[in-house]
Amino acid sequence: MATQVSPGVVINEIDRSDSLTQVPLTEGAFCGSFTWGPVLEVTTVSSEAELATKFGKPNNESATSFFTAANFLAYSNTLRVVRAANTSGLNAIANTNTSAGGVLIKNDDHYENATITGKGAWAAKYPGTLGNALRVEVCGANNSVFDAWGYANLFQAAPGTSTFASDRGAANDEIHIVVVDKTGAISGTANTVLEKFEALSKAADGRTASGEQVYYKDVINNQSAWVWWLAHPTASTNWGADVIAANG
Repeated sequence: MATQVSPGVVINEIDRSDSLTQVPLTEGAFCGSFTWGPVLEVTTVSSEAELATKFGKPNNESATSFFTAANFLAYSNTLRVVRAANTSGLNAIANTNTSAGGVLIKNDDHYENATITGKGAWAAKYPGTLGNALRVEVCGANNSVFDAWGYANLFQAAPGTSTFASDRGAANDEIHIVVVDKTGAISGTANTVLEKFEALSKAADGRTASGEQVYYKDVINNQSAWVWWLAHPTASTNWGADVIAANG
């Protein structure tokens, strides 16, 4: 830079382009075939990794759709994705009755407005064969059963009686739940635990000491990324009972 010997104005051009963060503003929409995820519902994704998490990794049937969407996301961070409906696609269900038939639950709204009976205790969150990899295990308030349970080491203690139930004269309302990738199709390793839920309650009005609702049906439906609740695992009448109504 030249040194001025008299008053004046010097203009210097400095390249700062290497410090700018460019945010792609282009948005797109795509409807295609995927192995997982909500059907006929708009979902916004911002990266290929998020696409795989929400709509499953590509296979022979979904590869064209998946990589078309992923290619767009290489240049943008906003893509609204809709999984196309498949009239023959069903959600996997946990039911030993092979004549029960399948069930189709497309998305959250579809579940909320559907009446599903006789299909077992659990259904995969979304349609597709990926749901066949899922297993749900429930452990109730029984110390000997808990001690022999293969997932006992994931929990602080055996399920028992919550303070909420005990204070109202009820007992043994707690349960632990795990959702497992039994085949490895989801995680790559068989018997990988995908989710765990500790000290939930069989009571419809069950709460923690701080007042948080822990009725297992609602917790699973609101928090699980893999399964829906369909029915109580046993016919015992205390599942879903209201502790306050029953005990005051």
